Amino acid sequence: MVSAWASANNLVLAQRKVNEKSNEITAVLKLLNALESAGAVVTVDAMGCQREIASPIIEKKADYVLSLKGLVRIQSERYHKTTGKTEREVRYYIASLKPDAARLNSVIRRHWGIENKLRWVLAVGFGEDLDRKRAGHAAQNFSLLNRIALNLLKQETTFKRGIKGKRLKAAWNHPYLLKLLGI
Repeated sequence: MVSAWASANNLVLAQRKVNEKSNEITAVLKLLNALESAGAVVTVDAMGCQREIASPIIEKKADYVLSLKGLVRIQSERYHKTTGKTEREVRYYIASLKPDAARLNSVIRRHWGIENKLRWVLAVGFGEDLDRKRAGHAAQNFSLLNRIALNLLKQETTFKRGIKGKRLKAAWNHPYLLKLLGI
C-alpha cells in the first residue's frame, strides 16, 4: 500500500494498492492523480525520485522534495536515551523549492512523520506487520479500515493514552466507541 500522509494534520488522505506485477511508482502516480495538491509540498522516498513522479507534481502547481543520493544534504543526529549512543546519518534530496535551509529541513522532518506517526503506529498499535490477509482484496480493505480508525483515534484527545490503549477502550466502552465515530 502507498499512502498520502498529511503531516500537518497527522492524517492519511488516501492510499493506493501496489499491484502484484507492478511497482510502487505506478501506485504513487495513481495517488498523485487522485489528490488536489496545488500549493503543497509533496515528499517522496528515494524510489520516487523519477521524472514521471516530479512532472505531475509540478503540473498540479505543487513543489516536491524527493530523496536521493546527492544534492540537498541533510545530516541528522539522534540520541538514544536507553543506550546512551548517538547515531549520525546523512541523507540527500532533490527539491523544486528555493534554497532555504530552514524550510527544507522542516519539510524533510515532516516527511519522516509517515514513518513515525503512521507506519510505526500501524505496525505496533494495529499489528499490521503480523497480518496474513492475502485473499482477494482483504489486505487492502483491512488496511483502509485501519487508517480510518487511526485517523479517528488521533483526533480524539480527551483520553490520554496511546493508540493501542484507545483501541482497547473503544472495544470495551460502547459510549467511547460512539464518541470516536461521532455518533
